[in-house]
Amino acid sequence: MLIEMSYALSMIENKPGSPERPLSDLGHRVYVSFWTRRVVNVLLEFVKADDNDVSIRRIGQRTGMIESDILYIVDHHRIKRDDTLFCDQKYLEGILKLAGRPGRAVNMANIRWKPFNIIIDM
Repeated sequence: MLIEMSYALSMIENKPGSPERPLSDLGHRVYVSFWTRRVVNVLLEFVKADDNDVSIRRIGQRTGMIESDILYIVDHHRIKRDDTLFCDQKYLEGILKLAGRPGRAVNMANIRWKPFNIIIDM
């Protein structure tokens, strides 16, 4: 739930997010599972809406993820083929089944967040 919340705040602030690096082995597994579910669900939304304007930038806008993390997942699951995203519904659903069960969802409509801006006078 904490990972989900951090990405929700990133989306509210319109600033793509990513975990601090380096990741531990367990951290890597947790984030790859989370990223996979997030990216594949967005790709499935594109497929179901018959939206062919799929890009890494648009996936980032819908997930709050930085492009390098999205590209890692796309390459890791062989979703990218010849510089094109392979958005076959059955293929994506198969990846989703292997990604593990999702954690608790965060309802973005219930978040009340105002970014804290630090102003330093010198």
